[in-house]
Amino acid sequence: MVVDARRPDRVYAATSKGLFRSADGGENWSALQSIPGESAVLALAPGDRNALYAGTPRGAWLSPDDGRTWNPSNTGLVGTSINDLLIPPDNSNALLAATRSGLAYSPDRGKTWRVIPDLSDNVLTLARDPALGGNIYAGTVTSAVIVSRDSGVTFTRLTDNVANAPINSLAIV
Repeated sequence: MVVDARRPDRVYAATSKGLFRSADGGENWSALQSIPGESAVLALAPGDRNALYAGTPRGAWLSPDDGRTWNPSNTGLVGTSINDLLIPPDNSNALLAATRSGLAYSPDRGKTWRVIPDLSDNVLTLARDPALGGNIYAGTVTSAVIVSRDSGVTFTRLTDNVANAPINSLAIV
């Protein structure tokens, strides 16, 4: 589930029965168009204007019209199962993807991607620091925490084996 930061009453949910949107803070929900050939959506990220990004077991998808239509957005992605997506708050053109084979960065709203070098862990989750928007954290299946201090352009390993278990979720408060 994700809340659109620009329109806080707009909430999106990915369920086993499809994608849904609420325009009134969760009181009422309407179904969005299904992503062609996809049965599972693992991540959602609202972009600027009416753009909505989705991560699935087969890659990244972009809806330019708030979920009415979907187009694949995978150029340059390797290991395309996407576990999480994040748009850095200080660069609305960029998009980060947590994938089974590491992290990927798109400088152009998902048109092209490049794999972040030297980070081949299965990355499960992404979180941004609300006080320092350029700081982005990633948690991995191997219990490592990875950090970027430049809005996702580069990452370094902060620590290994935090809990001897996969890091499924991170929250920076």
